[in-house]
Amino acid sequence: MSRFKVIRFLAVPLAAAFIAACGTTGAAPAASTSSFPLTLTTSKGPVTLSHQPSRIVSLSPSGTEDLFAVGAGKQVVAVDSYSTYPAEAPVTSLSGYTPNIEAIAGYQPDLVLTADDTDKLFEQLAKLQIPVLIEPAATDLNSVYAEINQIALATGHSAQAASVVSGIQQQVKTIVRSVHAPARALKVYHELDQTSGTTTRSFLPSTSSRAIPTSSCWPTPCAAVRPWRRWRRGRAGAR
Repeated sequence: MSRFKVIRFLAVPLAAAFIAACGTTGAAPAASTSSFPLTLTTSKGPVTLSHQPSRIVSLSPSGTEDLFAVGAGKQVVAVDSYSTYPAEAPVTSLSGYTPNIEAIAGYQPDLVLTADDTDKLFEQLAKLQIPVLIEPAATDLNSVYAEINQIALATGHSAQAASVVSGIQQQVKTIVRSVHAPARALKVYHELDQTSGTTTRSFLPSTSSRAIPTSSCWPTPCAAVRPWRRWRRGRAGAR
């Protein structure tokens, strides 16, 4: 599931700026701003961390970005094959789509970050006493901020999260203010897929846009939606 939505493109350069300004890149991890042990409230129930994680495995590209943005990069020992940002992320062949429990456990993690409970990952790692933090795809900007805050809390970097979140909020306000209200609503072609309930859709109304409804070949075979696809190609520009 793709998590690289509009807000991520805003967050990436912003996070990099904060990291550079604070001198966290290439430096030792900052002192913990969270009190351990701590218990997090998650979609899978309470998750307790006995100590500040020092061997984190991330199976979520957006989660990986958040970890580095809040200053927890030096605590990350492995990330999945799609976590290609930032450049210093320790990319491996691990997969969030088809998680290999033995391969994950081989990194001796004290925290695993993922976007989904694929193949009962949470339950399987719990048997190995490895805590798992599931951060699903954000559905709006507030859930993006909540995700950053929870990841920061779990890794001992709450203070840094406050700066990153406030910076993103300011960036969003600046961008929205820079867009002049059009005389008529803009038409936005948004091709829906299995991730279409995520952040992109929530961001569009901020720019006075009107989405053109479309369809997707997932999970329905493309052959079954060809008439709709023809409508899109022939009619989308006229609506």
